[in-house]
Amino acid sequence: MPKRTRAGALLTLTATGLSLGATLATPANDSAKAPGFLAATDLPPHPSSS
Repeated sequence: MPKRTRAGALLTLTATGLSLGATLATPANDSAKAPGFLAATDLPPHPSSS
């Protein structure tokens, strides 16, 4: 593989990796910040309970 082709391929691969990493690192929306936790009142009652 000639040096120009190798350098171009490396540059393309690096740019693609950086853009993909930046895309995956940013959250899609505000609700993706932290998971919420359920309270006992949020759960449905067990079928055998009164």
